Amino acid sequence: MIARPALLSSVASASRPRAVAFTSPVFLRAASTSTATSSTPTPTPTASTSASGSGSASASAASPLPEASDAAIPEASPEYASTYFVPRTENGQLPVYSKVRNGGGWRTIVRKVEGDVTSLQSDLNAYLSEMHVDPLKPPPAFSQRPTNRHLEVRGNWVGEIKAWMEGRGF
Repeated sequence: MIARPALLSSVASASRPRAVAFTSPVFLRAASTSTATSSTPTPTPTASTSASGSGSASASAASPLPEASDAAIPEASPEYASTYFVPRTENGQLPVYSKVRNGGGWRTIVRKVEGDVTSLQSDLNAYLSEMHVDPLKPPPAFSQRPTNRHLEVRGNWVGEIKAWMEGRGF
């Protein structure tokens, strides 16, 4: 039987502790970039660009990104200004979840509400009541949990609430 040194070394290294700080990819990446940046010289402006008097034009020509103008930035519309905010999760998703209870009862939970939960409830109630057209089903009922900044809606309204939030810029 032929012994594989890579397999034996990985088994032996698993039993002993190793220094994580010096072997982690982040440390190695930081060490490689710090040595790379210290060895490369910084570019200096030439005398011809400073003598021409257009120092700002040469700086903008050297920059690969175009300068952003104030006209390119859209302003927030006053109709969507509110006293609450729902930040996105770490993955960039909206914090709207569904929960199925025993007996088949659906709940939609809006988490991470910052600010006035009551005004979010009234805005969502106005939106979902006009979306609710079935006379045999009850309209969505809300319950607040102000201690953990949650808003619960009876029923499965995840798609509608996410579409409403994305339309309002959350």
